[in-house]
Amino acid sequence: MLYSSRAYASNQDVVRGLTHTITSSPLIASLIEHIIVSEVSPSKSGIASTLPLLLVNRLPKLRTITVRNTTLLVNAAFCYSIASFPGLTTLTLCSVNLGNVPALRRLLTALPRLDDLTLEWVDCETYGMWETATLYESRMPRVRRLSLIDADVTHVVLPLLARHVERLVISFTMLKTNALENVQGLVFERLTSLTLRSYGALADDVNEFFSRSRADGLRTLTVVSLVVNLELMHRPEVVILVSDERSMLEQTVLKAGLPQLESVAIVMEAVLRTDSDKARAVGLLEEGMPAAVKDCRESMSVLHRHGQLRVAAVVEWTREDEVLVCLWPDEGADAAPSYTRHFGVSLLDAVVNVLEKTP
Repeated sequence: MLYSSRAYASNQDVVRGLTHTITSSPLIASLIEHIIVSEVSPSKSGIASTLPLLLVNRLPKLRTITVRNTTLLVNAAFCYSIASFPGLTTLTLCSVNLGNVPALRRLLTALPRLDDLTLEWVDCETYGMWETATLYESRMPRVRRLSLIDADVTHVVLPLLARHVERLVISFTMLKTNALENVQGLVFERLTSLTLRSYGALADDVNEFFSRSRADGLRTLTVVSLVVNLELMHRPEVVILVSDERSMLEQTVLKAGLPQLESVAIVMEAVLRTDSDKARAVGLLEEGMPAAVKDCRESMSVLHRHGQLRVAAVVEWTREDEVLVCLWPDEGADAAPSYTRHFGVSLLDAVVNVLEKTP
C-alpha cells in the first residue's frame, strides 16, 4: 500500500478520518511531511484551528503547513500544539484572518525553526500592535524566505523578521500604506534576492522601497509589472506604454547604490481571459515577446550593456491555479526561450522559482 506524504483537510469528515488514521498508525504519521487545510470562508474559524490540537506530538516529519480561507484562533493551546511538530519549517497562510497583531506574533514565536513564511491576503486588527512588540522581538524565528502578498500585516512582519531574511517577495500595494512609515530606516542585513510586484509606476514604486530601507548585499532584483491581455502584448501601443517608465526605473536602480547587484529582471505579467486560449499561450508569447524584449533592452540600456538585465513574462489563467513563466534568452545567446508551468503556487513564487534556478 502506498501513502502520500501530503495530507489534505477540507471538511470535518476528512479531519476525523485523517486524525483517526494518524493516531492509529504511527507508521503513516511518520510519513506525512505536508498538510494543506482549505476551508469555505475566511470569516469563520474551523478545522484549521483545531487540527494541530488533535495531532499534537504525532507528526515527527511534518515540514510544511498550508492554510487557506479561514480564521485562525491563535490561543495558548494552538501555539503549544503547533510547536510540537519538530520539523515544521514552512508556513503558508492564504486568505486567513488572524484576529489581531499579538496573535500573529504568538504564532511566529511558537515556530522557532520557521525558515519559509508566506502571507497572502492575511488580515488582522492592529490594536495592541505597539504595546506588545518588545515582548516578542527577541523570540522571532530566523525566517530566510519571506513572501508578503497583499497582506495587511506587512508593516508588522517586516521589522520583526528583516534581519535574517535572504529572499523577500512583496507587493507594492502594501508599500503604499501609511502604516509603513513606521518601518523607515529598515535594514536588511542578509537580503540577496528581492522581488517586487508593481501595479503602478515602476520607478516610483522601486524608489519607495529603497528610500525606506537598506539592502547593501542585494544581488538580484526582480520587478513584476504591466498586467495586460496576452493577445495584446505584441501591439505597439502596449510596448510603448512602459518604455519611458522603464528608463526611469533604470535610473532609480542605479541611484539606489547597490554595490553587490548582479542582475535586474523585468517580468511582464499577462493574463488569458478564457481557457480556450491555453493552448495558444506559447505562440502568443513568441509573437509578442520579441518587440517587448527589444524595447526593454533599449530603455534600460545601461543595465543591458553591463550584462545585468534579464527579461521574462508570466501568464496567469483567470479561472485556474496555473502559472506559465517564460524566460527570454540573453541577447546573442544560442538558446531558445524557456517555458515553465507551475501549479498550486502564487504567481510571484513561480517567477522567483524560475529565475533563481536559471543562471
